[in-house]
Amino acid sequence: MLSESIKLILILLVVSIPAAAMTGKVVKMEFGPNYGTILHVDIEGSSTTQCANNSYGFDFSFDAGTESGKIVFSALLAAQSRNVAVTVSGTGFCTINSWGGNTEDLKFFQTHN
Repeated sequence: MLSESIKLILILLVVSIPAAAMTGKVVKMEFGPNYGTILHVDIEGSSTTQCANNSYGFDFSFDAGTESGKIVFSALLAAQSRNVAVTVSGTGFCTINSWGGNTEDLKFFQTHN
């Protein structure tokens, strides 16, 4: 039998595995007065997160009203206007989108040439 400490280490390893990342171009973004400062993003391809099953195709959501959210929004707009790919990773949770919770919470993204 596994000792309790080994079980704990295995559980922590499984829990700490990051959500899968998506690479593709920014297809569309949705935001507006009904959403407050929450912004939804659609990246080419399909999200692998089970809870990200938005019927309009949006994969990720984040709060564009925070300082870091403003930076992310600006960079996503730039990537979309330049038509370059980005790699986006989520947290594995779908809690930010209060309109059904069916978009993954954005963790980080990277731009590409």
